[in-house]
Amino acid sequence: MRIYFPDGGSAEGPFPVFVWAHGLDATVDYFDSMLRDWAARGYVVVAPSFPLTHLGAPGGTVYDDVANQPADVSFVLDQVLAPDGPVGSHHPGLVDADLVAVGGHSLGGVTALALTGSPCCADERVRAVVSIDGEAPTFVRGAGPVARPVLLIHGDADTTFSPDRSRAVFETATGPRYLVVLRGAPHTPFRLERPAAVITATVVDFLDLELKRRPGWEERLRSSATVDGLSTIE
Repeated sequence: MRIYFPDGGSAEGPFPVFVWAHGLDATVDYFDSMLRDWAARGYVVVAPSFPLTHLGAPGGTVYDDVANQPADVSFVLDQVLAPDGPVGSHHPGLVDADLVAVGGHSLGGVTALALTGSPCCADERVRAVVSIDGEAPTFVRGAGPVARPVLLIHGDADTTFSPDRSRAVFETATGPRYLVVLRGAPHTPFRLERPAAVITATVVDFLDLELKRRPGWEERLRSSATVDGLSTIE
């Protein structure tokens, strides 16, 4: 597990917590620059490495272990939010346990969505959720309408999970909901400069809106997510 602190840990808290879940055959390192950018905007960003889906897992990755990952994230939250945990023990008063969001890419997005409405895995501490190129959970007792503010981002050239998967989540969500479509973006767009910039800005604007409740921030979110010829938001 890797933890990113605002301003290298020198800024005064408490700060909201954002847990980021990687996808299949990925690592925390792959998202490092983006996670640092989000932390710099005033978040404690927590990035676990899942035991059976990270790149280099002993014996190879196991797709179906995604069913266990929502519980892994809840365990991570238990540790991070505990007074004697890795944040509390070294940085007392740094995190706000009432302001927690989760997000992820691909299977990480599936994991995050499961924590916000699925019968198997809902975690009441989670206030908002982000899914990039994901889908609703398909494991047993995993499906359920998202019951928290949700930001869905999907490339329309994704051949791994169709963008229709995110649209289905969007249409059944019961709280504030946003769907960003990236034109021509593949399943993993983070090394493409323009899509990556939209993702980085849009995610943190969504977190600022739903966790920090900044006035007028919905307009900023929609502006960040709307780039002529590249991205639209619903």
